[in-house]
Amino acid sequence: MADEELILLAQNESQHLTVEAFHLLQVELEKRNIDPEVVDQMQTAKEIEKDLTLTAFEQHTAEQFTETVWQAAFDAKENGKTDKELVDALLKMNIKEEYAHMLIQSMEQRTKELIDHYKSEMNIGAGFIIGGIVLLILLLNITGRPVISLWSIVLFIYGISRASKNSKQMKRMQKIADLISEERERDQQLYQ
Repeated sequence: MADEELILLAQNESQHLTVEAFHLLQVELEKRNIDPEVVDQMQTAKEIEKDLTLTAFEQHTAEQFTETVWQAAFDAKENGKTDKELVDALLKMNIKEEYAHMLIQSMEQRTKELIDHYKSEMNIGAGFIIGGIVLLILLLNITGRPVISLWSIVLFIYGISRASKNSKQMKRMQKIADLISEERERDQQLYQ
């Protein structure tokens, strides 16, 4: 590579290189007596990239914590807690106040998204139920006598289980969404 290409590589891609490739690039830059500032910038970019990269454990832990916070917020709303009470509860969980307010502001949208998700899952469950019934009918038509297929039973039971589980979750989220809407309406009436 020409010096200019090597400098561009160092400036634009060094943070994405493996440790070995990064070291080789650094050695090559020094061997060619390229401006030491380029090497310093490259090292700084690599250190920043390293600091910003989360380990798999850290990512998993963050996801679990986020899910725990959402569940706590949903539980509190389901139990009739007001937004103010919910903020206080989140502050006790060491959530920063601005994040607590952001979470509360996004709860209504989040419940709607979850309701849609659970509806989709219920429809998939209904599809499995129908699939089990259709398989049973097809086998009856093919053989001319009642034949119970293990697959038709499995599809039917799985469909019922999936639809039932998601129906419960959807009803819970709908209750929470209704409570949030009622609180928003009360707050609007107070300010009018």
